[in-house]
Amino acid sequence: MMSREIQLSLLAHGDTQAKLAGFNAAIKVAMQRALSEARPVLSREQILDRMNGIAASAGVKLTMGNSRSLSLPTLDKWLNPADREHLPSILALHIFCLAIGNLAPFCLILGLHGCELMTPEDKRLRNYGLACIESKQKRKVLRRLEEEIEYGTSHGVR
Repeated sequence: MMSREIQLSLLAHGDTQAKLAGFNAAIKVAMQRALSEARPVLSREQILDRMNGIAASAGVKLTMGNSRSLSLPTLDKWLNPADREHLPSILALHIFCLAIGNLAPFCLILGLHGCELMTPEDKRLRNYGLACIESKQKRKVLRRLEEEIEYGTSHGVR
């Protein structure tokens, strides 16, 4: 039994390693897809301007070094899955998602940890389900109390 637990543990670990091995390229592909969904409405330059505007208003830098703003060539490097040298920081990725209004690249990160984003509708449904479970539990307690009252009344117990 012990060896089976270890084997399962090693398989789970191996799966994580496999996911991590292609993680950078996967993030870049997710960024490309999100960008292509935004592109009919926004040009790359507009997205770049939005990213630089968000970063400036937050008082943060998108890149390392002396540059105060993100350039189009750097954004292109971030989007190129074959470019293993240039990766956006988590802050830059967050600003990218805000600029295009698409959280798909972050969903990829969450998925690596077995998590998903919850939409407002998901949250309402979750809250409804929790309320139903709570109501069912309260009804169960109420039935038990009613049975105790009926038992006590029928047996002269008060």
